Amino acid sequence: MIAESSTQLKELKQEQLRRLQLERVRFYEPHPQQLAFHKSMAPIRAIVAGNQFGKTYAGVMESIWLAGKVHPYRENFVGPVYGRACGVTFETMNKAMLQHFKHAMPRKEAVINGLKWPGLRGGDWDKACLWNNNEKAIFLADDSFIEFRSYDQDVETYSGSQRHFIWMDE
Repeated sequence: MIAESSTQLKELKQEQLRRLQLERVRFYEPHPQQLAFHKSMAPIRAIVAGNQFGKTYAGVMESIWLAGKVHPYRENFVGPVYGRACGVTFETMNKAMLQHFKHAMPRKEAVINGLKWPGLRGGDWDKACLWNNNEKAIFLADDSFIEFRSYDQDVETYSGSQRHFIWMDE
């Protein structure tokens, strides 16, 4: 009996560690200034702050909430959501922004903020994330997506598309 309980406890701790590493959005607790940003009902919102404030992290969480229709403070969209995240270069986005997405987004369906998260397309990061010369995006199981653009791209790459949200990182 004790050995069985010990094994179960070890398995539970491993699952908890996995979720903390790969489903950080489920455990996100914004600090007061981030919370004010998330709760704001303004149509255009911004965080202006210094280094290591958490601007990028708050933007990632906001994007995940919006794309996955699990925002705890705003009315969620209906149907597939099309979002865009912009950063200085794809190299810098890959080092910070994309890594935050990778560690925050649950691969499979989950409950976040009491709402159903659709999961990633194919239930797997590699199947859901396209990062090549032609396309840079993360696709969710419900056909929602977050595409990525860099400030050093031609202006034409930004034109002609309708998006539910656009997030511009520093």
